[in-house]
Amino acid sequence: MQFTFNACSALAELDMTGFDPSSLTNVNYLFGGCSALKTVLVDADWTLPKSGLSGLSTFYNCKAIVGGNGTAYDSGKTGYAMMRVDTAGAAGYLTAG
Repeated sequence: MQFTFNACSALAELDMTGFDPSSLTNVNYLFGGCSALKTVLVDADWTLPKSGLSGLSTFYNCKAIVGGNGTAYDSGKTGYAMMRVDTAGAAGYLTAG
């Protein structure tokens, strides 16, 4: 999914519920430049593969993004590690939908 939504500057919300992330291998710049993206909805059990995944700057310049528990964009945290459901115990940019 490298560059799939890259530079979609008008994209504000994306519903990815029902999408199975278990076979993802590359999410480099997946949402890069989506400056208006505020919400990415996923299933509550969303889990990335434990190995074999690269994700440089997955959320690069996603200044409006806020996870479901309130985690706001941090320019120092733009990689795939933030591609998880935002909970009290684990910050992320995704929202369980």
